[in-house]
Amino acid sequence: MFILGEPLSYFLFEMMVLGLFLCCLYFGFRRTDIVRVAFGLELLTFTIYGLCFESIAVASGFYEYAPFTFRIWNSPLVIGMGWAVIGVSVMWFTDKLNTSEWSRPFLDAALALLIDLSMDAVAIRDRYDFDGEVLGMWNWGLPLQGKWSEMEWFGVPFGNFVAWWAIIFLMSAMLRLGRYARRWFAKGYLDWLYPILSMIAALLIFLVLLLVFTDYFGDSSLILVLAASLIVAVSSVRGVTQNLSWQHDAPVFLVPVAFHIFFLALMLWRNLYADTIAILGVSIGVFIAHELILQLARLNSPKLS
Repeated sequence: MFILGEPLSYFLFEMMVLGLFLCCLYFGFRRTDIVRVAFGLELLTFTIYGLCFESIAVASGFYEYAPFTFRIWNSPLVIGMGWAVIGVSVMWFTDKLNTSEWSRPFLDAALALLIDLSMDAVAIRDRYDFDGEVLGMWNWGLPLQGKWSEMEWFGVPFGNFVAWWAIIFLMSAMLRLGRYARRWFAKGYLDWLYPILSMIAALLIFLVLLLVFTDYFGDSSLILVLAASLIVAVSSVRGVTQNLSWQHDAPVFLVPVAFHIFFLALMLWRNLYADTIAILGVSIGVFIAHELILQLARLNSPKLS
């Protein structure tokens, strides 16, 4: 079935991300630990940030997207919004943790990566015929292998996951640096300025990394950044300092649940794990791991008085 010229699964994906985006806006504007306009601009600049580097990557020939209905530059709008809701929700979660500010970008990047480990392998297999060209949601041009190898993960280059980690890490680090500057200088105009400057800085640094270290974006680099994130988590996280609940922090829980369940359901609906059952096992495994982290934090958070 096609809706607005695109497959039903693509349309549903767009609607899901739009719903999550609106959810983040609604609950974000109710937060008391960050200025409302600053939060709105963080969400907006995260979206623009995602669209910018996605469009650059597509123009550079790293991969291509299927013809989604709503596009900006070379990238579907839903992809930029997806980066925003994932990035904002993981930062929201680590804001609640009893850990140092410098360590939070490491944790943000690792949590975001848990979503992509299952999402990418499924999205590239959700393939349809578009005017004689068979495409998935996004396409690397690699064979859809039924296993992982030294260079790829079920048809997705390991370098993609290193880039994912770096993209979230950089934007999180720059936004947190901007928040610190806002608190230090106590100037109201910085609420408007720091999200924009953070986006520009993160994008420029990522482009430099891409130009200089592209050849090193592989399985060894992925192991290195994941090890760094694990070491930081084990050594710095001391628990939860603020109340964490569905009532006040719904995006923290809803965003990962929605992404994991959507792609699990898509995999089962279209039998996308036919080439290897391992994809289904990995998707279920990372979903459970992600949920355990969030629920343990919620259960151990201090109660509101």
